[in-house]
Amino acid sequence: MENGQSIFYNKVGGVVVTGNEDGAKHAAASILYGLSHIGFVIPPNVDTYWVGEAGPGPSYMDKEGENSFTKKHIEMLAYNTLHLARLFQEHPIPAKGNLLE
Repeated sequence: MENGQSIFYNKVGGVVVTGNEDGAKHAAASILYGLSHIGFVIPPNVDTYWVGEAGPGPSYMDKEGENSFTKKHIEMLAYNTLHLARLFQEHPIPAKGNLLE
């Protein structure tokens, strides 16, 4: 703990999920909730995923990363995460009212 806050306060979280079957939204939701529960701040649009065909098949990199949906969401994830992280550098969440002790 730092100043009585979780060490993850004023940290920004996001998630990238890959796989060859569905369930990416559920995985992202579970991970993002877990991150927020321990103190990370979750900005908008910070989950992205690529879901290939069910069963064995090519990975995202095998497809040379040519999925416009995934590429756009990676870009939003990067910009929103960076923007919020910069804000917290200048204006951190105050400890008052946010102590774990």
